[in-house]
Amino acid sequence: MKRNIPLVCALFLAWAISCPAQEDAITEEQIREAFGLDASTEIFYQNEDGEALGFEEFAKLVMEGKNFGKPMGQDGPFVLTVSEPGPPQEMPTTFPDLDMVDIDGRPVHSEDFFGRELLVNFFFAECAPCIEETPALNEFARRNPQLAVLAITFDTADIARQYVLEHGFEWPVVGDAQEFMFGAGVYAYPSYYLLDKDGSLIGVKMGGMDKPTLTEATTVDHIASLLESLRGSQSKQ
Repeated sequence: MKRNIPLVCALFLAWAISCPAQEDAITEEQIREAFGLDASTEIFYQNEDGEALGFEEFAKLVMEGKNFGKPMGQDGPFVLTVSEPGPPQEMPTTFPDLDMVDIDGRPVHSEDFFGRELLVNFFFAECAPCIEETPALNEFARRNPQLAVLAITFDTADIARQYVLEHGFEWPVVGDAQEFMFGAGVYAYPSYYLLDKDGSLIGVKMGGMDKPTLTEATTVDHIASLLESLRGSQSKQ
């Protein structure tokens, strides 16, 4: 039985994430599922120098622990690039002050959320796991009105508005936030930051839900479990 690669390894355009080596080979079907591609989309594979790789060679390198990703803003054919893992990323311990405007033109400030916990979701429009979890995020927010929620993306406001329309995303959304996201230390998608009632960072989950397979749908229960694990991070500090 072949294992599914972890969701966090299914790439996230701006930064590649390291995939831990596993015993069984990944399949091209798993790659397609991770990126939301249909069978008609041709995928090309290459190394850091732009040299073409066959899928078997690509899969072998990924299973050995190499990073893989689709460069941000890439046009034309769908290309995945293998690269050496970078240095370990440090998990953020603070959260920058919010001084932004959402895609509807409303100001967004840190003090707007004081008195309630704030769950921040970082996403982008071409992120397959982000799209897949959107219905569950909507339902979770409806069931937890006592919790403030905010979504932030490096996509332009226009792209973010189109995402909201296409996928029915109901959270407040801030676009054009690349600089803010660098300051927050975001390096994988989707990611979640939980802030306490005073605006201090409680916990961070970088790179999506912990699910046993790529194809298991994100549920409200997954998000509730994530929230509890983030709250648990506070007791360990």
